[in-house]
Amino acid sequence: ELRPVVVVTSSLPPDEPISPRVASSSFELRQVPLRFVPAAALGDPADAVGLVPVGPLPAGSYLTGPALRLPKPEKEEGP
Repeated sequence: ELRPVVVVTSSLPPDEPISPRVASSSFELRQVPLRFVPAAALGDPADAVGLVPVGPLPAGSYLTGPALRLPKPEKEEGP
């Protein structure tokens, strides 16, 4: 049985938000045998849009939920 999995095709640095453009140019959907799919692997590149890599994402790696986080809120400057 095959399952769609998002694979990183261009290395991405940490702490850079993933835009729709980055998702379309740096991710690829591949059909992978179920036994090789990591439990937290993403199955849709759109699921990563707006999130931030917690560390470098090397080309060729599976994109997983734990490798991403919400962006840190921008600090508001007080008076």
